[in-house]
Amino acid sequence: MDDISNLNSFLGIMQATVAPAMIISGLAILLTLMAGRYARCIDRTRSILDILGFQGEKITQEKRKAYVYQLRIIYKRCRQLRTMMACASMSVFLVVLTISCVFMSLLYKLHVEKLAATLFLIALALLCVSMGQFIRDVVISLYGIKVEIKDFEGESFH
Repeated sequence: MDDISNLNSFLGIMQATVAPAMIISGLAILLTLMAGRYARCIDRTRSILDILGFQGEKITQEKRKAYVYQLRIIYKRCRQLRTMMACASMSVFLVVLTISCVFMSLLYKLHVEKLAATLFLIALALLCVSMGQFIRDVVISLYGIKVEIKDFEGESFH
């Protein structure tokens, strides 16, 4: 009978820690997406710098200004992406700490439930900040495309 009680207790502990662990999977996918966007920004920056370096004398002053403007937009996006990834990474870290607190609370009868709840709420707040930055990055990237199209065709878009 005591073995069954211990097994049920252990299963309860595992159930309590698995729910927050599911968030880690979602955040891992999100971080992969963000890293891909960041890599694309870095690649685009390098390609523009190559154009400016190799064709520097051949490019008109107007075109050069357009490339520099694009670099500023890309740099702004890189800063946004850095903030996004930092917030999402901290969120993962805090979820891991939350799981550790829940596990210790249930296994060793420590009273750290308030700490676990606080860590989890901070993790969710960081996730919200990260998503806000993600939306802002999408807006900035759309603006960058609008500028490129305008420079290419000489027209403005609404």
